[in-house]
Amino acid sequence: MKLVKTNDNKYVVRLTNNKQSVNKLAHRLVLETFIGPCPEGMEACHNNGDGFNNTLDNLRWDTQKANGEDMVKHGTSTFGEKNPMSILTEFQVRVIKKLLLYGTIQQKDIAIIFNISRANICVIGKNKRWNYLNK
Repeated sequence: MKLVKTNDNKYVVRLTNNKQSVNKLAHRLVLETFIGPCPEGMEACHNNGDGFNNTLDNLRWDTQKANGEDMVKHGTSTFGEKNPMSILTEFQVRVIKKLLLYGTIQQKDIAIIFNISRANICVIGKNKRWNYLNK
């Protein structure tokens, strides 16, 4: 048995015998051992948002929705510019939203300015992406 940190900063317990090895996420292993199998539609959640704290009192089975809400509350979610796949910053999106609001520049021209597709400009304008910036 060996505790291993993955590239995405999660801990897995590597269980091995002579012929095979199995990796189990540490938080799931704790819950499965002391609470029981994961109920259908549930996932392992950290109560305080600290993914390195895998003690039983910091863990629970809950829905994906609740886990997502926890991540927003704890500031550990990766939406917006925190997402490694994000091309734009929040500042750039706010500028795009203002340009769309005033309507002085066409979507295709905004897309050229920010080097993204017109489709991305469209979903930003319809608040299907980055809608949390409206709050």
